[in-house]
Amino acid sequence: MKKTFFILGMVIFTVFAVGCRQEEGLPDLALDEVGCQEGNLVFSVKNRGDASLPEDWSALASVSIDGIVQQDIFLKEASSETEGGVDEPDGSSFYLTAFPVEDIIRVDVALDYADEIREADEDNNIVNNIYVAPCSLPDLVVEKLSLDENCRLRIHLKNQGDGDVPDIAWAYEFMDNCGVTIYTGDQAWACIPFISMDPSHALEPPGGTVTYTSELKISQDTVVTAVVDSTGTVNESDERNNKWVQPLSCKK
Repeated sequence: MKKTFFILGMVIFTVFAVGCRQEEGLPDLALDEVGCQEGNLVFSVKNRGDASLPEDWSALASVSIDGIVQQDIFLKEASSETEGGVDEPDGSSFYLTAFPVEDIIRVDVALDYADEIREADEDNNIVNNIYVAPCSLPDLVVEKLSLDENCRLRIHLKNQGDGDVPDIAWAYEFMDNCGVTIYTGDQAWACIPFISMDPSHALEPPGGTVTYTSELKISQDTVVTAVVDSTGTVNESDERNNKWVQPLSCKK
C-alpha cells in the first residue's frame, strides 16, 4: 500500500512539474524594425515571449536584398541591446549590418531559420518584401577650377552630403567609370576614376574634400568643364549639381 501511494505521489509531482514548466512559457523572437543607418541596413529583433533564451543559445538570421541572399547575421552578436537584449522577455537587440543601402532595396529577413531555438510562435520569424530607402547620401560637387604654377588644371571637389561615398566607388572594377570627366570646350579630354584622383578616400566622409591636379595644361583662354561622378557610380542626394563650367587662362 505504501508503494502504491509513493508511485501515485511521483505521478502527481511529475504532472505538477510539467505544468509549471508550461506556465513558464517560451521565448519568441520577432522582427521589430528594419531601416537604414550610417548608410547600411539595420534591423532590430524583440523577444515577445514570456521566457528568457537558454544561456547557450545560438541562432542565425538570413537576409536577402532584392532576392540575393547575403551573409548570415549571428543574432548573439548584436550591435547594441535594450532591456537585456533578446535574451530576456521584452528585450530588444539591434544589428548594424555591413550591407549598404544606396538605392531603395527590397529586404527579406528570416530569424532563426535553422530552428535552433524553441519558440512560442514559430510562424512569425519570416518577414518578406520590406522596402528600405537610403538614409543619408553623399553629394559630390566641383567647388571650383584653378591652375597650378605650371598652368595645369586643378579640380577642387567636395562631398557636401550627409552620407559617406561608398567604398565601392574606389574599387578596381570601376576603373572605367569616371570620378571626374574633363572637357575643354565641347571636347572630352579625360575620364579620371576615383581611385586615381583620390587614392586616400578623402572624399568619402561628409565634408571631405580633395584637390586633383590633372595633366591638362592651359596655354590660352579656354572654357573648361568638370563633371564629378559623370558615369553615375555614386548614388547622391542631388544628382543635378555635379557640373562646373569655368573659363581659364594661363597668366604665368
